[in-house]
Amino acid sequence: MDPLSTRTLRDLNIEDLVRAVGIGPLVDALPGIARLFDGPARALARRLEAFDQGLDQAAPAARDLLASLGTRVCVRGELPLSRGPRLFVSNHPGLGDVLALLTVLDSPDLRIVARDRRFLRALPNLCHRLILVSDRRPGEVLSRVARHLDGGGAVLTFPAGRIEADPAWASPDSWGTWSASTAFWARKIRGLQVQPCLVAGVRCRGFVDPWWTRWRGAADRDWTAAVAQLCLQVLAHRPRSSRIDVLVGPPVSGAPAPEALAGMAQTLRRTSLVGE
Repeated sequence: MDPLSTRTLRDLNIEDLVRAVGIGPLVDALPGIARLFDGPARALARRLEAFDQGLDQAAPAARDLLASLGTRVCVRGELPLSRGPRLFVSNHPGLGDVLALLTVLDSPDLRIVARDRRFLRALPNLCHRLILVSDRRPGEVLSRVARHLDGGGAVLTFPAGRIEADPAWASPDSWGTWSASTAFWARKIRGLQVQPCLVAGVRCRGFVDPWWTRWRGAADRDWTAAVAQLCLQVLAHRPRSSRIDVLVGPPVSGAPAPEALAGMAQTLRRTSLVGE
């Protein structure tokens, strides 16, 4: 990336950090306060640049970025589908789940459904792999995903649309409701195969509903904790060795709901892969 892109990405990281801490109004009044976040924002920008530049090989690039944060991925279960229209459906426990899934779903035709954000558009190679959901035209994503699937492509989607509880520490009945979009594509695309993926261990124990996020609204606590964990990993390399577990389930007919992943979470716990 050129220096302008680097500065843009740093500034966007600062915006996210300000939002996570919840001091937006204070920064509006005293803009200089935002520079307190310059260190982690700049460090993360450099790592994201290297990741984006290496995305011609998505799995190694994602693995390298996670390794730089002291995180490894442990994969269990079925082999990911590799041919025909296929939809991968995953829970969304934090900011590292996309990277973990990229190490597993290593396919050049994979597209990821994500909310449209300036931060993502500042990563051009990653953006090429995304199907962005616009706040102004949210329904447009249904047809865009359908076209890609109908052409025999692969799509990864997070039906919760927001960060959920991590199944390493919480039961599926504490997860939120999921969008009905998966059922729409299952009905519309002939021959579509749907494969559920369970991601666990994205959130480290100390960042699971910590007391210092209680002052935030309930909808913002998970985001604040996830961003705080990422900053600690970037700046202090703590925890030094964390693990994200990915369990790939067998293909299913129709649209899996959060409860459908309960058995997968229990499988991970029985085999002592999470919650250590």
